Amino acid sequence: MKQVEDNRTLDMIGDLPRRRGRPAGDVAPLSAAERKQLQRQRLRDGGKEVLTVMVSREVFDAMHTFLQFKGETKDSLVDRLLRDRLLRKR
Repeated sequence: MKQVEDNRTLDMIGDLPRRRGRPAGDVAPLSAAERKQLQRQRLRDGGKEVLTVMVSREVFDAMHTFLQFKGETKDSLVDRLLRDRLLRKR
């Protein structure tokens, strides 16, 4: 135990540096597939789904240029474009 006035000496029990790496615990670590499954479930709970598409290089470059100019994200751009075309009143 150290004296109350002593502010230079480290406490032998309390101020130990943390060790590197994942902290040990009684919960087993998740596999990559389990982490991805939980991520997709969080997206679904938030009202979103994953969409993977292939586009031509020309379209990709134009989209990249547009995104730099507008400061928008890819997912918000695709969401907005599809919403405008598919959900508009006819």
